[in-house]
Formats: sequence, structure tokens, C-alpha cells
Amino acid sequence: MKYTELAEMMKAGLQPVIEFTAEAKEHDLEPEPGMRCKVLSSYDCEDGCATLRCSFAEYQRYNEPFATSDYFDSDHNPTLTWFETPYYPADGIYDIYVDMDDEYELMFTVVEMSPVYQHYLDSNSNLSYVSWMEHELQRIAKYV
Repeated sequence: MKYTELAEMMKAGLQPVIEFTAEAKEHDLEPEPGMRCKVLSSYDCEDGCATLRCSFAEYQRYNEPFATSDYFDSDHNPTLTWFETPYYPADGIYDIYVDMDDEYELMFTVVEMSPVYQHYLDSNSNLSYVSWMEHELQRIAKYV
């Protein structure tokens, strides 16, 4: 997935659920491959990167089996997972920085999004998402 695809979803008002790929480990991200979160918002930075504000809170139990013990405890042994460290935010909200350049694939895939948005994508409409929804509502209203 490229950043512009995710940005279009966000612009349409969606908060997709993403799952991190093996690329996440290569980029030294705190979330590990297989972990999921909901993208709450995104904003562009001045340096060609974007910040994704993500919520891991509702997926913590799902994510725990993917967590590896690669953080050091007080005895200097790697026994702690991200969830057991001060790096994991108490509210589960964590910012991820991604490259906006479409030359690069993002280190996650979208695993859940609105079924209505999926229907919009499947329609191959030339309309914007909002215009398409308005058109669909007008079409349905004729039958009510």
C-alpha cells in the first residue's frame, strides 16, 4: 500500500484498521509484524513524512501474541515486551511516521475498513466518496 491510498481513505473520513508487515521490524518500529491498530488521523509533516495517530487500545489482547521479549528488564535481560515498557502509551495511542513518497510501500496493510467504502471502491466510480454516497442516498430515497 502506498501513502496516497491511505490518505484518500482518511480524507474520506475512514479510520482503517491496519496490520504491520515484516517491513515494520526492518524500520525498527515499536509495533511488530502481525500487530493491528486503528488509524485515527494523519497529518503531513514538512520533511516529506506523515504522522499517523494510531490506537492500539482495542487490539492489545489481539497483539500480545505477536510481541517479542526484546526489551531489557532491570537485570539487563531481554524479558519485556513493548506492552510492559514505558514506551507503550497508557492510553494506547501511538504515532507512527511514514514516508509520503509513493515510491515506497508502507509497512502495513489495511485489514478492515468500512463496508460502504469497499462498495464505493468496487463501483469504480469517478465521483469522490462523499459525492458517490450522496448519489447512492438519492437513488435509494426514490424507493422509500
